[in-house]
Amino acid sequence: MDERLRLIQIVAEQAQYLLRETGGLLPFAVVLNNDGDVRQLMIDWQEEHPNAKELATALEAVVKVRLRFDSILGGVVCVDVLYRTDKQATKQDAIQMKLLLPQETEYYFQSYVAADKSFVFGDILRDDMAWDGLSELADNV
Repeated sequence: MDERLRLIQIVAEQAQYLLRETGGLLPFAVVLNNDGDVRQLMIDWQEEHPNAKELATALEAVVKVRLRFDSILGGVVCVDVLYRTDKQATKQDAIQMKLLLPQETEYYFQSYVAADKSFVFGDILRDDMAWDGLSELADNV
């Protein structure tokens, strides 16, 4: 399996787990080391209830620094978003995974529906939608 897809799959599984266990999802990030190990990226956040957008922005900045200086292969910042395409009238819950690579950025989305304390997840789709385009961070963290 392509390392990019493996990384996206690992992140999606972690996000699904967190949604099932807590009902919400704070932004988190993982990196892929040169040896193929996937590691969760931790940052020291002073606030007990961080602002999701600020946390996602900070995680992305750290991944970009590590890409430049630590010789990692890539990283993913994962957030819970509300999004819609031009064909949809209403916004939908989704997991957004921003794959950061040395020379490019890719976006992946996985829609989900919460029903009776369980979740139904859609397929993981690649989408070149801008981070701040038609998506916005969800308030259900």
